[in-house]
Amino acid sequence: MSDAKAIHAVPTDPPVALSAESRIERFLEENFKKVVLALLLVVALLAGWFTSRHFTAQRNLEAAEKFSSSTSVEECDVVIQKYPGSTAAGNALLQKADLLWQQGKKQSSIDTLQEFLKTMSAHSLRASTTIALGTKQAAMGDKDAARATFETFLKNSPQDELAPAADIQLGDLLWQDGKDAEAKKHYDSLLQKYPGKMAMFTQSLDERLQLMGSALPQIEVAGPPPAPKPAPPVLEPPQITAPQLLPPDATPLPAPSPTATPPPAQTPDPAPVKPISKPKP
Repeated sequence: MSDAKAIHAVPTDPPVALSAESRIERFLEENFKKVVLALLLVVALLAGWFTSRHFTAQRNLEAAEKFSSSTSVEECDVVIQKYPGSTAAGNALLQKADLLWQQGKKQSSIDTLQEFLKTMSAHSLRASTTIALGTKQAAMGDKDAARATFETFLKNSPQDELAPAADIQLGDLLWQDGKDAEAKKHYDSLLQKYPGKMAMFTQSLDERLQLMGSALPQIEVAGPPPAPKPAPPVLEPPQITAPQLLPPDATPLPAPSPTATPPPAQTPDPAPVKPISKPKP
């Protein structure tokens, strides 16, 4: 019994810990196929990404060249339909809107700007296009639509650098409705509402305030009548001698030459002397 207890009491050796390199090698041996498939998948994804970027860049370049040569509404439509969603398509929509407005198709121009805002959510000119849409709506007499456009822009982009422009347009709508006091109060509040953003709008705001001030009635204070201005001296007309008129049947004499010598005066011949006859006896 003592020998058996002794045998069981002999301590066993602890398991040998594998090094980091050994664990990696063992993992690769057990999962070699999975690792190879994962690497192939990553390579395929990278290749597809680079290929997509290459074709997208080529497509954008082609669209930009096509847009740069478009000068009519029809040519803009070709860019819009062939390259939808591209920056060139957005630029073509804006150019189409300008061309339609110049041609007198103002409602079509407004519809084109609205299409731009619906389809070009990431375009860099989205903010300025919104201001242009509200301005055109106001010019068409649709003040409610213009006011809604400006208010929506201010609600969604209150910190945009063009927010003061939209707020100035709201003041213009108040002024057009005859609410001069409210419009002036609205204009005066913009400098405090947008500190540091009114630099490029200060001149426009000052011009509106000056026009609004000049439109107010001016009360004139009655004063003494002004002294009459001295009358200008009356100039005597020059004396004009009327030419001497000749009778209708008279033949005018030729004017004497200034250098001609006057003819000598002729002495009349003496009358003949009659002989005195003697009287007859």
